[in-house]
Amino acid sequence: MKKISFFLNCAASAMFAIALTACNATEDNPTGFDPSLKPSQQVIEIKEGDELAAIIDQMAATAGDEIFVELPSGINVVTGEITTPNGKKVTIVGDGTQTIKATAPIIVSNAIAVKNVAINAAAVDWGLFQYNTTPDPDLLNAVKPDNTNNFYNIQGEAFLLENVVIDSLNVRLVYDNKVKINPEQLIIDNCIIKMTTPKALNAMIDFQAGGVKTFKIQNSTIYGVGTSSLKYVMYASSNAQLAKFGYDTATDSMSVQLLNNTFYNPCSNYFGNYNGFQNYTKYLVLNNIFYNMKNNGNTSQIAQRICANRFGTKSSAVFNDNLYMNDGVLLDQGTNFDKGNKITIDPGFSMPDRGFFHPTNKSFPKTVGDLRWFEDAAKWQIQF
Repeated sequence: MKKISFFLNCAASAMFAIALTACNATEDNPTGFDPSLKPSQQVIEIKEGDELAAIIDQMAATAGDEIFVELPSGINVVTGEITTPNGKKVTIVGDGTQTIKATAPIIVSNAIAVKNVAINAAAVDWGLFQYNTTPDPDLLNAVKPDNTNNFYNIQGEAFLLENVVIDSLNVRLVYDNKVKINPEQLIIDNCIIKMTTPKALNAMIDFQAGGVKTFKIQNSTIYGVGTSSLKYVMYASSNAQLAKFGYDTATDSMSVQLLNNTFYNPCSNYFGNYNGFQNYTKYLVLNNIFYNMKNNGNTSQIAQRICANRFGTKSSAVFNDNLYMNDGVLLDQGTNFDKGNKITIDPGFSMPDRGFFHPTNKSFPKTVGDLRWFEDAAKWQIQF
């Protein structure tokens, strides 16, 4: 498995110019936008301390259906007040040496992808990624035009964090702002998320009116520090149902996929609360570490709550090689939900309260949890 190293203490780099598409004949434009140029010629110059909000607004004027922001190596930028435009996917990409300081929530109107960067979220209030309270009307019932439940569907890979390190997440990671939004796929891949949550908010991924069709976390570490944390890792409204989103229950399904993750003290209540998932949902939960799960005192119900508390029509679950443990004590999950092999060895994490999850127990299987901690683990420790 390929991992990307994040060097978080970056020095300021020289000025770089990037283009939506390469054009060697075009001069650098210090203002970042020239309306006389075609989209293929438009050059946006990104320098130390710039606001992503201004860059995205400039690109939106000439971009097609995707705004692609490529950050220069080693640079530090701030978000500013980003509102992604209707009808356009926004992709922000680095090479692992960039840090984005979030100075305000990122308001999401369509698909969004963030890759290969570090984000400091300490200054953000309420939620880091929040869906627009005035949704794009073109998204209404995009899956099924005659859907009477009136969901705003963002189809395909609607939300993606890939190779991202997030430090000091005080609030929600994703919040629907009580809008009936349905991002079809919400994916967190190869990420580290450190939660320091002084506020008693609901969930890291919080859909109060909407929900997702496919929820996937893989190859990631999600952990909380201190005594306060969000109630749930994932929450969705009771309306988060396949048919209500507009999909055909005869041919389609929802899914929850948790693959090779390390979850350490991530929530103060249950892992998940999404009763609408009880029908037509496939669960795939393999090679995860669930350590110091509060689970509202019901520590035998971690697997059960991942499966929305019960199975319904056309639901299925595949669990295997997961560890459930609190402070070295195994947590019995029974066999009603996790019917697979369970890991019974304490990994003996090096310094979990400092975000360092290298297993010191040499007997612990090297195929379980976020595998980065078996590699050159020191480079993954967050040091903002």
